[in-house]
Parts: sequence; structure tokens; C-alpha cells
Amino acid sequence: MSSTQNQNSDEIDLKDLFNYIGKAFHSFFERIINFIALIRRVTINYFKYFIVIVSIFLIATLSYYFTLKKETFGSSMLVKSQYLNTQLVDNSINKLNVLAQEKDKTTLAEVLNLEPNTAELINGFEFEPFITEDEKMEVVLLKEQLQNLKLEEDVIGSITEKIELRNPNTFKITILTEENSVINTLEAAIENYFIESDYIKKRIENNRQTLLKRKEKLQKEQIKIDSLKHAIFEVYQSLSKQHGGQGSDNVILAGQEVTNPLSVFREDININDDILAIETALYLKNEFEVIEGLTPFSKPVSISLIKLLVYTVLVGIGFTYLLIILTTLNRFFEQREKQQNQISETA
Repeated sequence: MSSTQNQNSDEIDLKDLFNYIGKAFHSFFERIINFIALIRRVTINYFKYFIVIVSIFLIATLSYYFTLKKETFGSSMLVKSQYLNTQLVDNSINKLNVLAQEKDKTTLAEVLNLEPNTAELINGFEFEPFITEDEKMEVVLLKEQLQNLKLEEDVIGSITEKIELRNPNTFKITILTEENSVINTLEAAIENYFIESDYIKKRIENNRQTLLKRKEKLQKEQIKIDSLKHAIFEVYQSLSKQHGGQGSDNVILAGQEVTNPLSVFREDININDDILAIETALYLKNEFEVIEGLTPFSKPVSISLIKLLVYTVLVGIGFTYLLIILTTLNRFFEQREKQQNQISETA
């Protein structure tokens, strides 16, 4: 008997639970429907306001677009240097961007060593660390490994975000101009702007002096090894004549035995490779490289007229709703104030 009562009690509890959930869903959807109905009613009642305000916004936007607005062209370049880091590039590009926003761009022209007319056409600068596909894959794999360690999502997100923005070598620099005809001129200006900075210039000069000194040292060692190779060759010729090609491979030079003469030849090859690597570095000047230069595009990067009009209509509608809300609140407070005055007069 008791088990039957417990079963009936469980069924009642489940029914109550389902009824509660059903009422909650019904109340939620009912509120949504009421809100939509309210929006519809307000839109119909104040339709004239929407037409007038949106029209004003459109007229202002079109006037700005055809009279004041200028097309903006953009192009990006990839630069790489062992002396660059995110903080340095951020500070340098932000300084250029601030100068580009000024009305008088004389300082910008002096900093970039440009003609004043060219500097006047620059609208701004942007930059972002450049991450290769391999580096993106490494970040994904690292994130999976951190998740396997069961770390908190906030900790994982903080670590991966710092790694993604850490790239210390390669950066994408974007230049925004009013005319794309000056893009090619700006590439050399940006390159010289970084190379001629005291921080990078001193390090480039020091690196090249170090390479030249190392090359000079290796060339002297190479001369010594050439002499040693020549002496070994003469000793082998002498031994060959004396012993008829038989005997030990060891060579006696200056009273010392060279157990493996081939190592001398290998060392000569290694030194030669080092010299070639230094000459390549000096020729390429890879302390600061432009991996991909600026390319002028005929299509502007500024927002198109159609998108601008769509955004204008949306902003106009939003502004109208805000104006209606403020007007309604003002009426409510006025009525509330009248009621309070009437109560005070009656008292």
C-alpha cells in the first residue's frame, strides 16, 4: 500500500514540475510576443517620426559622402627584423598615426623624409604581428595540450593570446592614403624610418662590423689551413716515394703526428662555408627585410556608399526609438509630478 502511495506521489511531483516548466516557457514566449507587439505598435504610431528622422540622417550622410568624404586607399607590407618586437613597432606606428591625424603634417613629412604634398595624402597607419600557418598550428596544438592538463579556460586563453601576439620578428604594416599613386613612395620611407632609428641603426652597424671581423679572422685561418694542406700533400708525396705507397696514414708535421689528415680538409670546407654565409648575410642585409612590399590597389578600402546608407538607416531607426523612449519617460515624469502636486494641494 505504501509503495503505491509513493508512486502516486512521484507522479504528482513530476506533473507539477512539467506544469511549472510549461508555464515558464509560456510566460517567456508571451513576453517576447508582447515585446514584438509593442515595437509594432510604437512603429506604426510614430511612423512619421521614423520617416522624418531617417530622411534627415540620409541627407546628412549623402552630403558628407559627396562633399566632404574622400576615398581611402590602403596597402600592407611585411617587414622582418631580429631587432623588432611588438612594443617597438607599436610605439613607432602609433607615433606615425598620431602625426597623420594632425591637420599640419609637416612633422610627419620630416619624420618620414617625404615631400609635404605626399605627407598630406596620408590618412593613417596600422600594424599587426604576422603569424604564419605553422605558428597557428603550434598554438592550436599547445592549446590542446593545456586542455589535457585540465587548466582553467581563462588561464589557457591568456597563455595562447600572449603567444599569438608575441611574434618578435615579422609584422604587417598598413598605410592608408587618399591616393594610391603615393604608395610606392611610402615603402622606402617606412623602411628608412625603421633602419635610420638609433636603436636599429646602431645594432645593424655593430652586426656588420662583427661579421666583417669574423670574416677577416676566418680568411686568416683559411690561409693557415691552405699552408697546412700543402705541407701534408708534400709529406704524402715524400712518403709515397720512400715506401712505395705502403705505411701508416699518419703524418709527422713539426715533430707532431697528425692522425687524421682528412680532418684538415674538412675544417677547410667548414671555414669556407662560414665565409660564404657571412658574405650572403652582408649581401642580403637581412637585419631588416621587406618580405612583401606595398602594392597600390585601385579599389578603396573605405566603406561603400550602399553599406554607409544601410548603417545610416539603422542608426536613424535606433535614434528614433531612443527619442521615443526619452519622450515617453518625460511625459511619465510630468504626470507623476502633477499627481504629487495635486496630492500636496489636497493635503
